[in-house]
Amino acid sequence: MRLFRPNTKKLKKRKDVEGLIKALKDGDEFVRWLAARCLGEVEDSRAVEPLIEALKDSDASVRRRAAFMLREIGDKRAVEPLIEALDDVDVYVQIEAAKALHKIGNERANEALKHKRVVERLTEALKCRDKNVREEAAEALGEIEDKRAVEPLIEALRDSEEAVRIWAAFALRNIGNKVISEVESLIERAKKTGINTKREEEKLNSAKLKLNEEDFSDATRLAIECKNGLNLKIRYKQAFKIPPDAMSQYKHVFRVLYREDPATGEPAEPDTLDHVFFVLDCLGGPLMDLLIDEIEMYREARDRIKSAESAIEIAEKFGYKMTEAKELLNRARKEFHTGNYAQAISDASKSENIVREVRAKAKPEMEIELPLKEYKLNYWKRTSFILRNKGNAHARGVEIILPDVVSVEGLEKFDLNAGEKKELEVILKPNEMGEVPLRVKLRYKDLKGREYESERVFLINVSDAEREESEEVQKEPSINIERGIYDPCKGGFLEGEFRRMKEWINRYDPGAYWFVISIQNNTDRAIEEWGVELETSAALKIKESKIEGIEIEIPYEAHLNSFKISVPKEYGIVIPKGGAQRVYFKLRADKPKTTYEISGVFKSEVSDDVPIRAKEFKYLCDVGVSPEAVKAELKKTFSEKDAARLALSFKIVQEIDRLCNTGAKTEEYLDRLSLLRNYTEGFSDKFTTQVEEFARFMKQEQLEYLDEEYKVRVRRFCTNLVDVWISEFLKG
Repeated sequence: MRLFRPNTKKLKKRKDVEGLIKALKDGDEFVRWLAARCLGEVEDSRAVEPLIEALKDSDASVRRRAAFMLREIGDKRAVEPLIEALDDVDVYVQIEAAKALHKIGNERANEALKHKRVVERLTEALKCRDKNVREEAAEALGEIEDKRAVEPLIEALRDSEEAVRIWAAFALRNIGNKVISEVESLIERAKKTGINTKREEEKLNSAKLKLNEEDFSDATRLAIECKNGLNLKIRYKQAFKIPPDAMSQYKHVFRVLYREDPATGEPAEPDTLDHVFFVLDCLGGPLMDLLIDEIEMYREARDRIKSAESAIEIAEKFGYKMTEAKELLNRARKEFHTGNYAQAISDASKSENIVREVRAKAKPEMEIELPLKEYKLNYWKRTSFILRNKGNAHARGVEIILPDVVSVEGLEKFDLNAGEKKELEVILKPNEMGEVPLRVKLRYKDLKGREYESERVFLINVSDAEREESEEVQKEPSINIERGIYDPCKGGFLEGEFRRMKEWINRYDPGAYWFVISIQNNTDRAIEEWGVELETSAALKIKESKIEGIEIEIPYEAHLNSFKISVPKEYGIVIPKGGAQRVYFKLRADKPKTTYEISGVFKSEVSDDVPIRAKEFKYLCDVGVSPEAVKAELKKTFSEKDAARLALSFKIVQEIDRLCNTGAKTEEYLDRLSLLRNYTEGFSDKFTTQVEEFARFMKQEQLEYLDEEYKVRVRRFCTNLVDVWISEFLKG
């Protein structure tokens, strides 16, 4: 169990981009949110790809923050992932993606905003029941500054929520300012061609006056009317300036009437066809016939391209690779822009046909690898499955099914897109020995719900750990030492089960770390006099030692980094021939979240010194850690004031834990629990609930002293109190 999260503030200060990237994959969604925020602020190009990956995070707030930071950075590499984010299940992520694409503003981003109907979707969001969605939509429309949003924004000025009304007003102001600026440029352009702009100038001045009076709705309406009128005058003026080359006359007229849209660079149909019919009537004859043919070809090419775009977009959502189809579509677009509509129709039709063929054949194809093949019988082992989707369609609900020859923890269903790879970490425990065939089944679906299944057999080598160790030491009659570390945070041994040792610890003190050795006497005689010498780092202390089944105190010597017990013959603690004896050493560390190592030797009169192999483990935290060390860790997450307050609460937790080992009165518990709640109130609802349940139990009993039955229950409350305190306040 991990207790401390990465300190993103320090990582940002050091500009540790790699550390922040690692934090972006943390199991805690708040850590990932902080990491995304800090990555966007370090001004390093390496931050772009991790933030793009974060757009697929399982937590919506992380995805939203990633989109926001990509918007701030403005890197064009983020365009395609942000386009995908426009279809995110979370509306806030969609809005942030739209704002980011608008700010980046390259051709692809603008094209996506148009084809995804972003403005229309945002104006629909202004009617959402959720006031926060309406507020975000109004803010986004103010940044995009599209005149199509004017009427919905005017309607939003009557919203029941003040914040929505304010953002709608700001949006209208931004759109009004933009249109007014465009109108000023159009007036200058119109004047150069001899157009009378007096009426438009008067209307523009009225719009500016309304804007200054903060009448944003009327100001924006006037500015748009002025712009539309000027555009129409300019287009009529140009329509009758036909070049002398008769063969190009009809194309010139077509380009004037079907002018390029400045936002996309594509030809756009006029707002009304009345003036088109007027010009055609004026031209007459063969030129009119040519122009009509050109208009019909234009419309067919435009519709074919839109149809191919839609087909590719849908196919890519299903995970199909559309490389060839997209190349043909891009070629069709280029031909369309140059006026070669016949070729554009041909290329767009071929593109759509390829999409149909790929969709008919596409499917996900999963493969699995198991790199680790060596295991020990009945021992849990951390390992990984490597999975790849080799197909050309996304796989959904991928499930790994294992046979009864192994026990497993950590298996979960997941999705894997086409071409992607995933490493799934699990914990395996073999239940059979030897060369064991492990038959692994995969079940998954595609986006259409079609089911698939595959199977692969791995041959794993499962050895008997006890037999291996026994064979190592039994080259001649010898003494075998088995050792383990009991971790109270895990509630068990780090490796192996050691049921009998765990039962002893649960009876004695399950809230502490223990180093346990089991001495197996394989010699031809009993061991009547023996001892154990251990070595540790200076920061790891051995507080006491116990021999299983023995109540008397055993002499010991403790130094800076060593601990020695001696069992003389007169004590009568014999390790019989072929028998075993277990010794328990309680550990305490000055510094939590630190890795320690412990090793030593076993001494006896029947053999040479037997080494106790080094055991390395990470000491997280228990009630024996000093409040000063805990405070140092708390300051990484909390303010100085809050860290001091929580450190005092930990000291009270320590006092309560000590009470659990004595015949303390009920009032002593209640006094400390009341004080503990005062120190921790407001920090964690879960811990407050734990304290209240403990206090409620004590009040219900109202006993002067607890009998044995209640001592067991109180001991359980004490252990839970320590565990919850650690999990809630030392998360970093």
